[in-house]
Amino acid sequence: ITTESQEFVCSNLQFKALAADDKQTAMAVVLQQLVASHAPAASKENMEKKVIGVLCGNKSNTCASLADMQQMVSLEAEVVPIYACESFDNMMACEEEVKETVKAATLRHKKLDILVLDVTFPYAMAQVFEKLFRDKVFHSRVMEEFQLVVTPVPHGENWRTVFLDRFRTDLVLFDPAHRANLRITNADTGNNYTFVDWC
Repeated sequence: ITTESQEFVCSNLQFKALAADDKQTAMAVVLQQLVASHAPAASKENMEKKVIGVLCGNKSNTCASLADMQQMVSLEAEVVPIYACESFDNMMACEEEVKETVKAATLRHKKLDILVLDVTFPYAMAQVFEKLFRDKVFHSRVMEEFQLVVTPVPHGENWRTVFLDRFRTDLVLFDPAHRANLRITNADTGNNYTFVDWC
């Protein structure tokens, strides 16, 4: 979800390293290019670094997106991990935990510019974030007015697309807001089953 049109988002990407056969490497390149195109390095005029919130599964899972963001040497940004609750038996307690985590991150840095959903980020956490961000006051306190939300959409997880649409239509802080769908294919075979869609 971004202020830019799909044509602008896609034309701004340069997948020079996407010849890799490894699916995880390809996904990392896609993510890094998407984020880098919307989070340029701090300039002399604007020394404020971008803040990227990476929404991960629980701490026992490997969060590849977090590692991908932390490895982007060229990107002068603060990377903040936001882990899923260990249990969803008590959703109110989970909501409060996430709320405090996000508030702490913004106090330590500044408001979040970008949200990256990792493949391990569960549907239950999307429900938590949707509920929290329906509170316009909370949303405006923790997210910059112009923001980017990006997620891979693995097969069978169309809820991620719905989640982004909710951001675009119901939770958005700016207008107009756009969603870009990006499908990466294997250049050698023409098959697109190797990769995932990105929104």
